[in-house]
Amino acid sequence: MAYIRRQSRLEMDGTEALVQEQIDRAGLWVPSRTSFMLELKCKVQGPQEAAALAAAMAATDARLEAIEQAVSRISKDIASLKKHAL
Repeated sequence: MAYIRRQSRLEMDGTEALVQEQIDRAGLWVPSRTSFMLELKCKVQGPQEAAALAAAMAATDARLEAIEQAVSRISKDIASLKKHAL
């Protein structure tokens, strides 16, 4: 995200522009898929290691979902407070 924020919109490729749009819209962007390196690691390691990694990734996804929901609630609360303060 720091890389995207430092980059000029005129220099962004399509993927970078999409990420910047998500950051602008939600204030946060988290990829929804695994990285290429994690997928490669699963292919190189055995099935037990891949299953353990998949379970860890699922737990991480659940944590990220909870964080996203908390951020959404907090954003709504802040907007409500600002509205009532005016």
